[in-house]
Amino acid sequence: MNPISQHRTAPHPLAKRHQNPPADYAAAKRGWKNLKCKKELLAQLIDEQFGLCCYSEVALEIERFGSHIEHVVPKSFEPRRTFDYSNLAACALAADELPNHPVHERFGGHKRLSHHDSKLFLSPFEPDCSRYFAYLSDGRVVPGIALDEAEKARAEYTIGLLGLNVAPLVNRRRACAELHNRLIDEHTDCDWDLNDLAAVCLGPTCTPAGNRLEPHISVIRACFG
Repeated sequence: MNPISQHRTAPHPLAKRHQNPPADYAAAKRGWKNLKCKKELLAQLIDEQFGLCCYSEVALEIERFGSHIEHVVPKSFEPRRTFDYSNLAACALAADELPNHPVHERFGGHKRLSHHDSKLFLSPFEPDCSRYFAYLSDGRVVPGIALDEAEKARAEYTIGLLGLNVAPLVNRRRACAELHNRLIDEHTDCDWDLNDLAAVCLGPTCTPAGNRLEPHISVIRACFG
């Protein structure tokens, strides 16, 4: 999970709607359905997240999962935060793509649905959220080795709730680790500067769509130690 730092302002229709937030879940669902700026909002969130899903780190503009606007704290849990920009993130799996993904292969917001434990859930808006997870060369994500028992419980809860070890994600992370470990080995064997490779692999790349990070950036960071 790559930490998200929001630096842009909410689109006007969203900000205006948040001035009079819904009081209950029914009003939240109705109001969200009628919001007119979702396309603009989703594009802005993707840009702030350097093109990556807020939970899985898949590339939202490349992978054929589609994307949706995720309420990090679900509407059913805190309806008054339905239009709160600081509660919104871009997440993989578009609703109209769900029929193409078996239930056991879904992840992110469409895996957890409305389940939420505020004491356990790790939000991508927590600046240190990345330290809770370790990425193995076989593609799995597990709790970080330096966590205490309470922190480990948070990591385990979040991994399970979001389905971060479903097969499609494990396979992609394993392939990512294999590629970058091979590149590191080649550079080491040839006595090439690993700092140059790290700069290319770890830093944002300027693309026509904006600055973008490599998919599964946490896996790549783990490869470089």
